[in-house]
Amino acid sequence: MAAKSQIEWCPSLAASEAPRYLAFVQALENDISSGALKPGTRLLPQRDMAVRLGFSLGTISKAYAEAEARGLISGEVGRGTFVQRRQSSGAGSNQTPASMNLALNVPPPTGEAEVIAQVLEDIVSDGALQPLLGYLPHQGLPQHRAAMARWFAELGIKTDVDQLFITNGGQHGLSIALGMTASAKDFVLTERFSIRA
Repeated sequence: MAAKSQIEWCPSLAASEAPRYLAFVQALENDISSGALKPGTRLLPQRDMAVRLGFSLGTISKAYAEAEARGLISGEVGRGTFVQRRQSSGAGSNQTPASMNLALNVPPPTGEAEVIAQVLEDIVSDGALQPLLGYLPHQGLPQHRAAMARWFAELGIKTDVDQLFITNGGQHGLSIALGMTASAKDFVLTERFSIRA
């Protein structure tokens, strides 16, 4: 009977300004820390938990995923979701975990979100975005072509900025190349078919 009450654990969610899924995770973490939830306790399936709390299934799925990312729970296909044993507080934060969860196909956080956010903020704040929203010169912006030339120079390739073109993909590049080398009456042969220039 005790096992049944453990399986049907349901968090007590106090009023919180945090999103519902985070309030769920905090309640779960509190009950684990206090000993109310023991390692190995099986949680309700996500759909049942959503019905019990009156949450959407998406909210509960997000809560379970966040709790799993924090090492609070672990899902086992065909068996359910179980409370994990808490790591010792003395464990170093830079230690490699003993196991890796490959159930979710997501890249690990490496801090790129902060870098991208800062770059986008810089672009908007210095007015560099506005000129990019209209039609650009056919050959590309001069400063972009200069950057390309510097990059080629680092690779040991001497280039003339005036001879560089920035294209929007391969088709655009081929169109420019054909326009510079073929006349209106020329035929261009490809491996599969011929096209008129």
